[in-house]
Amino acid sequence: RTVSLRWLLTLSFTLQVLGITGVVGYLSFKQGQKSVSDLAQQLQRATAQKVALHLDHYLTVPMNLVQTASFMVEQEFIDPFELEKAGTYFWEYSNVYPNISWIGYYLSDRTGAGAGRWLSDYQGIVITQHPGGGLADYTYATNDQGQLSTLLDVDENYDPLSEPWYETIVAKGEPRW
Repeated sequence: RTVSLRWLLTLSFTLQVLGITGVVGYLSFKQGQKSVSDLAQQLQRATAQKVALHLDHYLTVPMNLVQTASFMVEQEFIDPFELEKAGTYFWEYSNVYPNISWIGYYLSDRTGAGAGRWLSDYQGIVITQHPGGGLADYTYATNDQGQLSTLLDVDENYDPLSEPWYETIVAKGEPRW
């Protein structure tokens, strides 16, 4: 049986085209996978860098506020025993930095003051006062100037000295957030 030259040329040309197309397709597929993988790694690195930057900023702000407040007390710009003035001072911090839930202090005699947005049933900034010697902790609503307006809560049995965060501060010997 004889094979025509035309059929033989058509078959060889078709096989070559199919072979080359298959090889080019396979190489394109592999290169596409590599490109997608490289792009995904670049996106992961960029995202990780942005997250690290935002996290550094987010974590730096509270520590800077604590250091500033500590400096203000050490330099006697704030008298820690004048609870209303100290509370108003911390109210200003809470007003400027709305993401801070509470900032303040407690001394070894249980005297303390602070402000923040930590009450779930009150949307504004509250000020807490804890006169020294006792266990009563008073929480007040404030007006838009940071002045006390309404007594919201009295915790008759709050001992800040038994809180884990206070024990950590005493153990480390430095302000913490």
